[in-house]
Amino acid sequence: IFCSTKETHHVELPTTPRIDRSHPVIGRQYLISIYDTVLRTRHSEKGIDVDLVADAKERNVCWRWFIEERNLKIIIKPFCHQMTYLYANSDGLVGLTWRRHLFLSTENEDGSWSFLSDSGYFLSAASNKSVYAVKEQTSATRFRLQPWEEIACCDCPDEFDVVDGKCGGFYTAI
Repeated sequence: IFCSTKETHHVELPTTPRIDRSHPVIGRQYLISIYDTVLRTRHSEKGIDVDLVADAKERNVCWRWFIEERNLKIIIKPFCHQMTYLYANSDGLVGLTWRRHLFLSTENEDGSWSFLSDSGYFLSAASNKSVYAVKEQTSATRFRLQPWEEIACCDCPDEFDVVDGKCGGFYTAI
């Protein structure tokens, strides 16, 4: 069954193990920078990129992230590429990898969050919609979290096919 704008097929998203909902950062989250841009994954000529996009009323599924607890730290996984993990390394690069990278999440006094990678670098936003790894914590390393709960299969990005309620090979949820 293909998804059309006239009908929506819903499939339950499998439960993610090891989610501690008592910790506010853990769960399904959008990560919103101080520039009101949203962290996302996207396909480019180089492969899969991680960058920022201007926030919009209608958000794409590739703007969604799973944040899970691991050994008192967290891992950050993209919705659209669930077998990969976000990293921020000492070269200043932020991207996705198959290796699990841990982050230490710190709540700031304004309610935003900063994410320090296991390589000692913070996830950081830039006004040009790029993301970088930086050594020092600044206002650009602060991200607001906004939970996401529901999606319809028609929210799949254009480059993915939607068949039997699956978006790009991954489940969609309601």
